[in-house]
Amino acid sequence: MRYKGSGVVLRHQRQSLMVHDNDAKGSTATKDTLFGDEVYVADSMAVRARGFAISAERLKELRDKRLRDILSDGKGREDVAVLFGGLELTAFGTETVTQILQPPVEEEHSHGWREGEALAEAWLIDAEACEFPWPFNRDLRHPRASLPGPELVGFVCDTGGDRFAFAQVKTSKELRFPPSVVHHDKHGLVAQLTALHNDRSLKVCAVMYLGYRATTEQSWCGRYRTAAVRYFNSDAKVVSLFGVLVRDVAPAERDLAAAATNIANACCPDTRVALYGLYLPPDAIPAGPQHAARGKRKGSQS
Repeated sequence: MRYKGSGVVLRHQRQSLMVHDNDAKGSTATKDTLFGDEVYVADSMAVRARGFAISAERLKELRDKRLRDILSDGKGREDVAVLFGGLELTAFGTETVTQILQPPVEEEHSHGWREGEALAEAWLIDAEACEFPWPFNRDLRHPRASLPGPELVGFVCDTGGDRFAFAQVKTSKELRFPPSVVHHDKHGLVAQLTALHNDRSLKVCAVMYLGYRATTEQSWCGRYRTAAVRYFNSDAKVVSLFGVLVRDVAPAERDLAAAATNIANACCPDTRVALYGLYLPPDAIPAGPQHAARGKRKGSQS
């Protein structure tokens, strides 16, 4: 029996991007381009820090379509389905292929932070016109894995052209302001963004991560080459760093205010940094082990 593919893989859908007037300081996304309402501004010098509230209605829309597609990597599964096309398979083999092309069922330990990463990706695509061409789940070799390094690696465009964009994402239900995931000594948002800013080896790993995948057949190869030229010629300084905090508590400016100040005090002028707080309705983030007390967690936040 020749495998002809199946209808289990949805065609990748991406909402159209809005065109932003990006410059070295940041984008000028307008309110109608975003799926959240701005609730605070905590900018510090060149570092942007903004909070946005996302309504229950908008969150449901995102979960029903966009976040589901990001999490399942519909485009990638569709490509693999094409690869399997024409294989000589038994009925049992065809059933097995159909099963593996189904999106994975998210487990309790990871559902909250994976959805947080998907939400951050969608937000940066809209707010900053970023592109993240290689979904993180294509590199998983275990369903419970959490890859080290920045959660999102891709590109953003300013008046000088494309530059690399690296994003760290934190998801928290903690009733603290700011939550511990912002200022934790080693794994907090500030520490990780500062390390990305200062540690050239971390940036090299992110640049090479995309470089290994940027074959000439990839539609985004040209963007990679442009970003690489700017990165190399600036002594590894022309990059954009994003920090995204996802919460289901009342918005609070103090979640990001001190973080913006700390980062701004040591930020290189050529490296752009922007922080976003995305606030969901109460209890929107699934309760699970990743949000238990630190010593009791079976999994960890991203």
